Amino acid sequence: MNLNSVIFDGNFKNMKAALSRSILGVTYKKFKRKRGDFYHHRIHNETTTEEMIRHLYFTLKNELPDLKDYKIKVNYAIEWDSNGKILSFNNITISVYLSVGNLYVSNLKIIEKILPIKIDLFYSNIDVASQSVMESIEEIIDNLGEKNYQYFKYDILSIEGKTEASNRHIEKVPTVIIHDEIILENPNKREINDAIHKISIPDIIIGDVKFDYELSTQENVQKLIKVLAK
Repeated sequence: MNLNSVIFDGNFKNMKAALSRSILGVTYKKFKRKRGDFYHHRIHNETTTEEMIRHLYFTLKNELPDLKDYKIKVNYAIEWDSNGKILSFNNITISVYLSVGNLYVSNLKIIEKILPIKIDLFYSNIDVASQSVMESIEEIIDNLGEKNYQYFKYDILSIEGKTEASNRHIEKVPTVIIHDEIILENPNKREINDAIHKISIPDIIIGDVKFDYELSTQENVQKLIKVLAK
C-alpha cells in the first residue's frame, strides 16, 4: 500500500509524530478486525516504526545538516503479513521543502443562506415516476427537518397545477424546482440532494490578509545553493 505523510517541520520529534500517526493509524484501520492476532504485533509494529523513522531522519540529516530549516514529506509503501505485522517499508521518497513565508488571514466569515429552502414538485397521481420523486423528497425533508423547507406540490391534472405549470413553463412531470433556481426533470434522490446542497452552500467573506516572508529565506536559499553545489 502506497502512503504519504503530511508536510512537517524538519526535526525528529515532528517526523516521529507525523509518520507514527500515519503508519500505525493505517495499520490499525486495516487489520483491527483481526483482533487478538493483530494486537499480538502491537509492540513489534511500534518499535519497528520508531526505528525506521530514526534511520530515515539521521540518514537525511547527513545530507542536510540544517534539516530543521526545511519542511519534509515522506512517501512510502508498507508490507504486512496477513495479521498486520509490519514486514518492511519500501519505495521511500523523502521530499524536502523550503518555507518562503506565511499567509495570515484574520478570519473567514460565514454567511449562511436564508432558510427554509423552497421545493416545488409538479407531479401526476397516475405517473409512477412522480410517486418515486415524491417519496424521495419526503425522505429528504424527514431526514433534515421540516422547518428547513417550504414544500409545495402541484398536481399537473388539477386546475391549479395546470395554471402554475403554464406560468412557469413546466412541460414534463415529475419536475422539481429547488428554491426557484434549479429545475430538475425526473430526478433521482441524489440529484435532488445535490441541488439542495448547492443552494445551501454559505457565502464566505475573507478578512484581512497578510503575507510575511520568512526572515531566514535568503539565508536558507544560500544554504540550498551550497547543498546543490556539492
